[in-house]
Amino acid sequence: TVGGAVSVQQVMAFWPASLGGSVREYVAKGLRAGTVTNGRAHIDIRPSDSLTEALRQDAINVTFDVTNGEFMFVDTMSPIVNARGSGILHGNAFEMTVPEARLNNLALSNGRVVVPRFHPHGEWLTVSAHAEGDARNAMQILMQHPLSLQDRLPIDAASTTGHASVTLQLQRPIVGTPVEFEDWRMRLDGALQNFAGNMTTRQIAVSNGQLQVHGDLRSLVVSGPVRAGGSNVNVAWTEHLTRAPHSSSEYTISGDFDASGQIVGNDSEKEILRRHMRSGAIL
Repeated sequence: TVGGAVSVQQVMAFWPASLGGSVREYVAKGLRAGTVTNGRAHIDIRPSDSLTEALRQDAINVTFDVTNGEFMFVDTMSPIVNARGSGILHGNAFEMTVPEARLNNLALSNGRVVVPRFHPHGEWLTVSAHAEGDARNAMQILMQHPLSLQDRLPIDAASTTGHASVTLQLQRPIVGTPVEFEDWRMRLDGALQNFAGNMTTRQIAVSNGQLQVHGDLRSLVVSGPVRAGGSNVNVAWTEHLTRAPHSSSEYTISGDFDASGQIVGNDSEKEILRRHMRSGAIL
């Protein structure tokens, strides 16, 4: 038992350097701060364990609680801060639950970090959480490297308002060597409610957006009804993240248009226009 409160770096000392390889390095590097209490460690490594690649699960049992935790899951993006959670390290697995934390002023809940097994290689380290907060803060995350969507977003991030509700899952392969971000997996599912902002390609403001958001490391899809200027339209924007910026964007827009191509809300002159365009050329 660890008496009193200690730092997260001190708790990492109970994680043997030979256990977990690149996963241990990733966790140790990502943990920037935090106060650990209720730390308990039981070590039962036997000579016979050296004959196998993986330790028995009950060879190591380290449990702890953490408050005011800070974790950098990608070193070029905003860190997870003010984390409260608990973790458990076994001989061949690691799991941490995080009921509450913050990411770029978004409130995180239902956070989990799971390593189902260190050996043999082939599993994935999974980081997942649900985020709620201002749409502007969520848009800022999309602008950070390595996502780097600042030049591809059709809406000026600084002008956006509304509420974002997003569930995010990141997966890092468990291998014996460092891992580049393009080798990760990502899944994003959520919604933007009462979304508003200024378009980057036209002097048109959008408002009252009730949008669904889905994505992975290949593409990001945003769709749903929104008011553009003075008209109501349905939009579907797909951003292909692996394509060059000049050919990465696709749009499908349906709405009410007059003869000049402006969107209007006149039911007597209703037309349905669908455009598939690239390079952010909406409307």
